[in-house]
Amino acid sequence: MTVSKDVGDSRERWTLLRDAATLLLRMRSETDRISKERTIRMTLPRTFHPDPAAEPYRANPASTHRVKFDARVDFTNGGYVNAKDFLLDIEGDSIAPERLAEMIVSAMNLLRAGPVTITAMRVVRRGEHQDAASAS
Repeated sequence: MTVSKDVGDSRERWTLLRDAATLLLRMRSETDRISKERTIRMTLPRTFHPDPAAEPYRANPASTHRVKFDARVDFTNGGYVNAKDFLLDIEGDSIAPERLAEMIVSAMNLLRAGPVTITAMRVVRRGEHQDAASAS
């Protein structure tokens, strides 16, 4: 009986260790996400010059996350357009501000876009933003 008790205790220890490791990984992932969000907030506003040959933006209604942002796009022939609380679908749960600038120009089909200044951005889960109720 001592052997089976030791085996049972050993299994319980391994289960506890596995559960603790899983919890630590989840905590680290959440800490990394918060750190990325803070880094983006600290580095904005920033101005980008999107590559005209960048991959075009394609809306994906099945995406789990969206980026909500404020931006200004200046045109090469004068004038500008502002975007406030604009939402675009993203793949995954993060996006680089440089890629966001390219997506803005592509999504709005801005042919004479010049510099794009992003003043705010944050990733939100689909359905967790203010206009989610009106979209249903």
